Amino acid sequence: MNRNLQNFLNPKSIAIIGASNKLDTVGYLLLNNIIIGGYEGKIFPINPKYTNCQNLKCYKSVEDLPTTPDLVMIAIPARAVLDTVKQCDICGIKNMYIITAGFGELGQEGKVAQQQISAYAKEHNLNIIGPNTLGFVNSAIKLNANFSKSTCKTGNIALISQSGAYLSGIMNKFENSQVGIKYAISFGNGCDVTVHDLINFFNKDDDITQVLLYLETIPYPKDFMEACKKCNKKIICIKSGRSARGAVAASSHTGTLASADVINDSFLKQCGVMRVDTIEQMIGLATIFETTQKVSPIKNAVIITNAGGPAIMTVDALSNNNINLYDFTDEEKQYMKSYLQEQASVKNPIDMVASASIDDYKKTLEFCVKNKNIDAIICIHLYIMGTKSSEIAQIVDNIKMKYPDKFIAGMFITHEEELLKIKKNTKYLPVFNSGDEIALALKSLMKEKANDKPIKKSIKNKTIDKIINDVRSDNRNLLTTYESLQVLHELKLPLVKFGFAKDLESAKVEAQNVGYPVVMKITSKTISHKSDVGGVKVGIQNESQLVTAYNEIISSLKQNKCIDGLDGFIIQEMKSANREFVYGIVKDSQFDLCSMFGLGGIFVEAFKDVCFKVLPVTAEDMDNQIESLKSSKLLQNIRNLPAANIETIKDIMIAINNFAMSYDIKELDLNPLLINNKNGEISLIDARIKI
Repeated sequence: MNRNLQNFLNPKSIAIIGASNKLDTVGYLLLNNIIIGGYEGKIFPINPKYTNCQNLKCYKSVEDLPTTPDLVMIAIPARAVLDTVKQCDICGIKNMYIITAGFGELGQEGKVAQQQISAYAKEHNLNIIGPNTLGFVNSAIKLNANFSKSTCKTGNIALISQSGAYLSGIMNKFENSQVGIKYAISFGNGCDVTVHDLINFFNKDDDITQVLLYLETIPYPKDFMEACKKCNKKIICIKSGRSARGAVAASSHTGTLASADVINDSFLKQCGVMRVDTIEQMIGLATIFETTQKVSPIKNAVIITNAGGPAIMTVDALSNNNINLYDFTDEEKQYMKSYLQEQASVKNPIDMVASASIDDYKKTLEFCVKNKNIDAIICIHLYIMGTKSSEIAQIVDNIKMKYPDKFIAGMFITHEEELLKIKKNTKYLPVFNSGDEIALALKSLMKEKANDKPIKKSIKNKTIDKIINDVRSDNRNLLTTYESLQVLHELKLPLVKFGFAKDLESAKVEAQNVGYPVVMKITSKTISHKSDVGGVKVGIQNESQLVTAYNEIISSLKQNKCIDGLDGFIIQEMKSANREFVYGIVKDSQFDLCSMFGLGGIFVEAFKDVCFKVLPVTAEDMDNQIESLKSSKLLQNIRNLPAANIETIKDIMIAINNFAMSYDIKELDLNPLLINNKNGEISLIDARIKI
């Protein structure tokens, strides 16, 4: 739905249903904030109890208004909201902001009432934000239409929050920051207009440079991703709920590892959204983008300081976030020694000692800023004697103005009053309170979001159709080992040689065809974990060992009372490798189908070195999925092992993704993907597929 929210968020007239003269009520605070905020549009209080409300003429209902307002704010008991929405619609009002709580956040009855509002809004092409909201702010038109006591410093940021209380908290923090807000919007339960609609709207607003989000859930993930990828603004997000959800029963490694937050984190990266954990990190990153025209991921940083302690703490913070310190050459060190005090250290950090002058800071900063190998410069000043921090800040700010593409940050350890003065007077220099804040902000920097098209192709295969239909006809949800291998064969994936045997005699034939050494494993419609019942034998060198293996498997199945479930045996080429990876699919309740790539074999759940992506993926998503692993170096030429064939890995990913999307797969594991020790080629030996 392509929404027009211009009149909604920039109204020239506004009505408040539930406006009140009673102090400390939502209706009073909402109207009072609009009045004292300086809003110059028309204001229509509506409440049948009053003829006058806060010195404004008050109307009994929307039907009595002299003109149709651009926006109606609704702050009345929940039981009356739906009828009020209908009444507004009849009167030609299309934009409504529902402040009232008591809907989907409370229970089933509230959910039903909210669904009724949602259905009505959709049917009648309304724009409704809420219910359960704080309200919103548009500082550009001095509209403070919320019932908190928070205000906004005017700026170029759009702030969207699922939580009204958190919105108020963020606005309070921004008051003493270097950046300001144009829009601050609480969207609450999001029964109609939701976060992706707002992102689309802000993307068209030339005043907006950044979109900041606080989300508890991600409504409509596909629409959210589309909106984020289209958005040409920086998007920074606090996504609450990092603690792991309760374990969900899963039949695959992929399902077991698919915690809510792991997928949330990967999804936001996939959308091109920068995730942070705190308001301070959000403000820090927003300040960087507001003051630096071109920001790239940081590789090498330099610290310029007059105090060793804060510098060392900043070094630790950078190190903990994998940000390197630049190593100066001997020639560069010699140059700095030529003008700095004798006791100064010209290593990194550059400690110019407590008595460092304005000129020391200026020369050192100008020297570093011209070095193309230095990505970030952090200037620290501790006020002890002589030069004030505000004087140093002014010098650094002037240099930052000359180099808008260079990342320079300031950290000034002084009394609170001077620090606030520095933040107020520096226009180009982002000012931070600690090295931790700087390091976390730098860590969050990322490259521009990719806009390449998702890779998606529907698979039509008669053999696969029959396999899936047979499984469903048997009321099963898990494919047998043989059925799974057949699927991989039909997808033209690099399987090791294998054959199917019904009994010992046919097993002997298949072993000859495959070639010793071989693996013998059972395939069954009722036995899901082969190893648990002794159903796998490896390293079989000859026919004599094959007979022994066969007899041992039969004996174990009888002992475990599952011999009746045996369908036959897979005879498979014996393969081993020093490097094993895993690829899988899981169907998530929120994001639908997700893929996982990671370190495999017996270590998959031990190290959890995996990366999830929401399907469908782009080519860049696949590259990121591979490169983001800590173990990705194992895919390169390492020791005497050749580099893995990455293109084959990507081909496997694409084929499995398309299969999963075409057949609505619930879970799938390819574990392991074996990397050949001699040529780096990829081999698959097993699959676990759940429909």
